[in-house]
Amino acid sequence: MKVKLLVLLLSLTFLLVIPELALAQYGSISGIVADAQTGLPIMGAHVMARGDSCHGGGYGGDMTDSTGYYIIQHLPHGAYVVSASAYGYVNEVYPESVIVVADQNTPNIDFALTPEGGGGTGSISGRVTDAETGLPIAMAHVWAQGDSGHHHCGGGEAWTDTGGYYIIQNLTPRQYLVGVYKCGYQDQVYPNLVTVLEGQNTPDINFALGSLGEQGLISGTITDQVTGEPIRWAHVWAHGEFGHGQAHTDSLGQYTISHLYPGSYYVTAWAFGYYPGDYPDTVIVLEGQNTPGIDFALVPYGNPANGIIAGQVLDDSTLAPIPYAVVFAVSTNGRWGCDLADSTGAYLISGLAAGEYYVHACAPGYMGEFYDGVHSWHDATLVTPDVYNINFYLGTCGHEGGSISGTINSNGTPLEGAFVYALVDGEAEGFARSSTEGGYVISGLLPGTYTVTASMVMYHDGTYPNPVEVVIGKAGGIDIDLSAVQVGDATGDGSIDVADVIYLINYLYIHGPSPDPLLTGDLNCDGTSDIGDVIYLINYLFKQGPSPCNR
Repeated sequence: MKVKLLVLLLSLTFLLVIPELALAQYGSISGIVADAQTGLPIMGAHVMARGDSCHGGGYGGDMTDSTGYYIIQHLPHGAYVVSASAYGYVNEVYPESVIVVADQNTPNIDFALTPEGGGGTGSISGRVTDAETGLPIAMAHVWAQGDSGHHHCGGGEAWTDTGGYYIIQNLTPRQYLVGVYKCGYQDQVYPNLVTVLEGQNTPDINFALGSLGEQGLISGTITDQVTGEPIRWAHVWAHGEFGHGQAHTDSLGQYTISHLYPGSYYVTAWAFGYYPGDYPDTVIVLEGQNTPGIDFALVPYGNPANGIIAGQVLDDSTLAPIPYAVVFAVSTNGRWGCDLADSTGAYLISGLAAGEYYVHACAPGYMGEFYDGVHSWHDATLVTPDVYNINFYLGTCGHEGGSISGTINSNGTPLEGAFVYALVDGEAEGFARSSTEGGYVISGLLPGTYTVTASMVMYHDGTYPNPVEVVIGKAGGIDIDLSAVQVGDATGDGSIDVADVIYLINYLYIHGPSPDPLLTGDLNCDGTSDIGDVIYLINYLFKQGPSPCNR
């Protein structure tokens, strides 16, 4: 009876509300947002209208187009406070309440925004078109990087509108390197430095972009190396300088990765219960063609073990699951396993032998990291199976036009599976994992100066010796050589000698620095570094004792 009464009351309430909804009437607010110094329109400014609490409660917003025009629609009649903001400018509130009348537009609510800092600034404008068709290219990313001798400083960016037009504003007077990036087109840098004068616009900095060509395909078959049987639902990922793609195998073990721009790609395959495999050579995709026969025979996990590491991989800002993220678990003695996250971001690595593991997660378009939130295995938190809450929160990589590439080696031998980062002021801005040939490509980078580092379990971290300048396109040849970690080499100088004995004694009894990594001081592999390891090392060096334990 109570349920029926509640339903009746809700129905009556709805019927009473309907006339009010029918009576609701709306108007709009429009105007122009311009630069206070140059008078030029500001594209991409945000304009918000918020109802005056005394006269109404409506709310709305819009973004200006290339002419600086905006219109905020569907506002209930009443009084509004209207404000405008844009990157590099001081926010401004319209000096009077703006009245919205039903079924009418309130025009000329204009703003002249002042550049931050108040100093004289200028701008650069132009158009981006397709070189073949002459048609405008919308949402192309145009950047300006200040040039000062051998260093790049200051600048700005803008995106083209539907007519292909852009304007980069609030630029300090100087010369600028200007370039444009758009997915599916060749990156382009304007052939000359562009001069910006105080209070003036430098127009007609135009670009005609050549297409990367018709997209192609990569296809092949994934099988079990032992049985030769096809592997269903194996995951295959191709990544290169012009993008990436992925696919799953069908019941016959066959896959096709589509929508790949012409170029070279690294291709990797994973499947539950198997070790991942990298294709031994880079794969060339030609315009409009399929590159077939990129086959993998994956090795199943070896001796059965029942250790489990599980958790979830999520986007760090939205907390949305990241499907197909790849999670690796690697121990210091070479044991490892991996899994692909499902549609909920959940993963489960099984078949792990007893021991401690470094766990790493990565996904296309995201910044890979070790557990818990670090970029070096030296700083990672070790994980011991069984455990079910090893969660990752990955930040997104950029989607710009610059990239850094090279190889990761150890004494000239390519290293597969090293994690490579591009850093700015210690913060990771790009990420890649090296392939079978040691090659890597960190894409999606804004113009700037980067520090490039590499980390791989049981190797000392490495850093490229010079800052890497990314302007547009690819900065190649950024090669890093990692030295292998030796148990007993507490000093990290590449040899095991009396200096390591002294180093350990200083660490244990005189508050000296610890071995880096700490496991290099654990010669008997009992899990700690203590006087027993000093005695072990002395016996090894001077009394023909056993060599440091093999991890």
